[in-house]
Amino acid sequence: MSTERVMELIEIRNRTDKIVSALLWIIISIITLGAGGVALMYLLIKRRNEHIKRDSELMDAIIEFLNNESKEYNIDLRDDLSSLRKLREVHTRLERGINPVVWPILNLALLGLPMFFVYYLLSRDLSTHDSINREYVHTMNDALLKVDKGRVSEPLTVPKRPSSLFMIIGVVLWIVTSIVCFRTYQGARMLPGGIARGGGVLWGIQVILRNTSSLALIIILIFFMAYWTYVVISDYNIHFKRQWGWEDDLVDRLRR
Repeated sequence: MSTERVMELIEIRNRTDKIVSALLWIIISIITLGAGGVALMYLLIKRRNEHIKRDSELMDAIIEFLNNESKEYNIDLRDDLSSLRKLREVHTRLERGINPVVWPILNLALLGLPMFFVYYLLSRDLSTHDSINREYVHTMNDALLKVDKGRVSEPLTVPKRPSSLFMIIGVVLWIVTSIVCFRTYQGARMLPGGIARGGGVLWGIQVILRNTSSLALIIILIFFMAYWTYVVISDYNIHFKRQWGWEDDLVDRLRR
């Protein structure tokens, strides 16, 4: 039964571990003036939560399989199972998840500011999960060798990102850009005839975009947001594909 459960959890990965095109979503977000970023944030949070949930259940199923093997063939796996259970317990902290509905709504209402915190959480959680995953696979390999199932390929680590620094840079950029744009708009309104013409959205946008400082900051902010979006999407894609590698090896070992 435990073998079938492992197979089942590996088979459903196409529904949970979705590969996302970073370039496509960046283009969509820019064309839609950030509106597409709301849908993207929902997608990224949802796939993070679903992958963590699937991986937790897969850890449980593997532990159950190895426990059954040790009992059936009278093989001592107590140390290996203890280590795997400890890693599984640490992984539990990630299961709380991130709300995929609240954060995109807040991001839309606050003009993109929460994006930096959400991306920080996504990057941090991936780094933690990837580290646990690699240690789990290494320990699992030791146990698989003892039950004569052979080893699976151990995944390479996902690139480490300075997510805290990225968040700080993003927030500071957003605040500075907002202040400069607001002052540019207010300054234009105080010019002769500015109050009479001011107040309209299109007029305000034109004023801001015609100002060199505000335009430069907007461009820098957009490029930074696009870069971090690309990093978050790509890192998850890399992790998924590397995990699929050892999962495929595991399927082969279990079918022996």
